Amino acid sequence: MVWGWDCIRVAACAFGFACGGIMHLLADWLNPLGVPWIASRHSLNLWPSGNCDLIVVGLAWVAALCVADQVWFHFAHGRILLDALRAPHA
Repeated sequence: MVWGWDCIRVAACAFGFACGGIMHLLADWLNPLGVPWIASRHSLNLWPSGNCDLIVVGLAWVAALCVADQVWFHFAHGRILLDALRAPHA
């Protein structure tokens, strides 16, 4: 049983490392310097470096909260939010 928990810890660390790498790529892809690909760099050149990084971080938190709500709470909090948004306001 100890070996099983160690594998889960290693898998969690590897998953976190992979998610961090993907976030790093997404955040840098929007900057003018871009990300290095096989032959050259590629950039969407949407804004200067460091100006709108909070948008990317905020969207990542929203996505993480949605995934956590779906996995652990079966979208209970999302349904409450959607019901509140759909309710007619007086």
